[in-house]
Amino acid sequence: MEPREARLDGSLKRHRDTVVSWLFVVGLVSVLLMWTLETHTGLINRVDRVAYPVMAVTFAALPLLLRMLPRYRQFLELSSYAAVAGYFAAHLTEVVLGGEERPVYALASILQWLPFLYVVAFVIFSRSVARTAAAGVFIATAMPPVCALLWTGRGLSTDTGMLMLNAYAANFVLLLTLTLITALYDGYERAARQARHLASVAHTDMLTGLANRRGLEHLLDGLSVREGRYVGLVLLDLDHFKSVNDRFGHLIGDELLVMLARSMRQTLDANERAGRWGGEEFLIVVLDADIAMVMDTAERLRQSIEAEHHPIAGQVTVSAGVAVWSTSRPLAQALAEADAALYAAKAQGRNRVVVQAAPIAA
Repeated sequence: MEPREARLDGSLKRHRDTVVSWLFVVGLVSVLLMWTLETHTGLINRVDRVAYPVMAVTFAALPLLLRMLPRYRQFLELSSYAAVAGYFAAHLTEVVLGGEERPVYALASILQWLPFLYVVAFVIFSRSVARTAAAGVFIATAMPPVCALLWTGRGLSTDTGMLMLNAYAANFVLLLTLTLITALYDGYERAARQARHLASVAHTDMLTGLANRRGLEHLLDGLSVREGRYVGLVLLDLDHFKSVNDRFGHLIGDELLVMLARSMRQTLDANERAGRWGGEEFLIVVLDADIAMVMDTAERLRQSIEAEHHPIAGQVTVSAGVAVWSTSRPLAQALAEADAALYAAKAQGRNRVVVQAAPIAA
């Protein structure tokens, strides 16, 4: 995984964990509110006299437990979700069996909160798990009360039966809608991943894994948007590369290019981007840099490559030309300056860094 993707995944995970913790806080507030109102109005039933305190303590403790026990996060989330779903199923069954003094209120109160469980499933769990969990909740909360209605002989023609039929029809439509939306999102996500992959391939040199010329030009075009920015340019060329190809073959030449790219990755900092400009020529882009910083980057890289040793081709050296591009002036002008400096480095004996024909001795 690339560092940027890893940082993004970590950021999304932290955001998701925060959302889940807030869901438990919202659940706690809702339970406390319903507990207070139903107790005050005398509508609280015998199940909720026990269930409300248990749920309140659970919802209050879960955010802390999730933070203290991250290894058990999935278990805690699944078990708490299953427990709430079980409460809904048991309460609905009791209402249908005639265990409530005010069955219509109790039934309506439960059924209007039930869709919240479907939505929470798609927030807490992965999409595949969420679909299974939400469907499981639908079946688990529908089957026991329906079976109870049929067992008592009242059927679906009663007020209670019709209320449940309407509620579960709406629940089914909501569940189907959530499933279709997530399936559509999956399709969009796959298409976006494929587009990102194709863009990455189009901007990546297949041999070295660095940016290719198109990728570098894309980077430089993005930097040119902000005027007055100073960007360091290092044109770097592998010394005697043609003779290496002639003596040892192109496979050895390719190995040298790969070795050079590896050395760049190990040497360059986060604000320094490298790419293959063409053939054995590479371009290093140094963000927000003055000439001294760019010279330091080029010399550090030259020394790192000089320390490399190929088992067949032997010691590897590079020549580098340095320029600083102010985004207020044409990029082509700065590239021409770096190219002229590179030509001067070669003319002065190679294995050196030159800026405006003033070398740093090797």
